[in-house]
Amino acid sequence: MINPPLPLLESEQIWVADDCEYIRLMLLRGFKRSGRAAQVRFFSDGNVLVQHAAKVVCGPNVLLLDIEMPGMCGLDALKRLRTFPGFAQTTVIVFSGSDNPDHVAEAYNRGAQMFLRKPGSLAEFEPITNLLTFGADSLRSLPFAHFFRRI
Repeated sequence: MINPPLPLLESEQIWVADDCEYIRLMLLRGFKRSGRAAQVRFFSDGNVLVQHAAKVVCGPNVLLLDIEMPGMCGLDALKRLRTFPGFAQTTVIVFSGSDNPDHVAEAYNRGAQMFLRKPGSLAEFEPITNLLTFGADSLRSLPFAHFFRRI
């Protein structure tokens, strides 16, 4: 029998950077409906995310990062975040409405552990909130980036 995964400790955080208010609302509803306790912080653009990240000693346990945002795009934000010592262990899941192969490859080249396409219904958001709550540690250890590097 497999034991269910333990939820994140209250001190661990989930950060979500997405400029779309609807997406942020759907994710928030998914976290609430799942009944899982997690500290979730939302950012509406890459600049605000990077500015906040520069002020913290330790990054979140997991970051869900949109690619197309005003100001600084998610890929540029990811590149900057990976230069901060406190973000070396942060699991990054890039989250986009586009599955452009160049964006996917660049996300992995810049240190993302996973690339997900944005869902359209509330029911489709719940598995994502579960992944963010329970799966970050497992994702961090997977060698996704090695399979998607450009040659």
